Formats: sequence, structure tokens, C-alpha cells
Amino acid sequence: MAIPILYWMLECEACHLRWVVHDCYLEYIGSEDADPEGEGYGGRPLEERYPCPKGCAGPPGVIGSLFSPDDEVMWLFSPHEPRRLSRGQRDEWRTLIARQRAQTWLNEAWGKRQSC
Repeated sequence: MAIPILYWMLECEACHLRWVVHDCYLEYIGSEDADPEGEGYGGRPLEERYPCPKGCAGPPGVIGSLFSPDDEVMWLFSPHEPRRLSRGQRDEWRTLIARQRAQTWLNEAWGKRQSC
């Protein structure tokens, strides 16, 4: 069973900027036997792979995760427990997810354009 790809909210501990990434918490590094849960995942966690977009020093903190932009419950990172989202928190998640999707689309479009 693979580790799911989730929406993760990160926050820079220096400038307090928040952003969302759509990824697994750990990197897939491969495995000959992918049957056991989580087999083949390891490497650097999210905080090491996604530094602050403003270039601040140090790793960001992980706030929590959602399975879908429509979720009404977030899983906090620490302590690892579910938390019902307020309307304002849902709006923040949706705004950050929309921004992440737009940035991904732009990166893909730019990558295709540059490879021509």
C-alpha cells in the first residue's frame, strides 16, 4: 500500500508565510517489495524538500494535511489528530491550494515551452 499524496500546509518559522504542497510526507525511493504499508518510502521529509519560497533560513514547520480541498477536517501534524476546520480556515486552505495548483500549472507550461 502506497503512502497517500496529501495537501500539506507549511509555515515558515521566520517570516510566517504559509503555503501548500501536494505530495507525500516522505519521498518514494523505490523498493523490490511494495506490499508492506509504506515500503519504499524514506528519504527527506517535506520540511527538507520545500524551503520557504522567500528564501528564509531553516526548515518550515508542518501545520497539517488534507486529503481533498473539500475536506472539513484537517489532520494536525503535531499532535497527530483530526481538527474540524472553521470557515476561515477552510477558506485559507482553498486559497492556498488554488495558488499551489496555479503555480504547478505555470511551472509545467513553462517547462514545456522551454523544452521546444
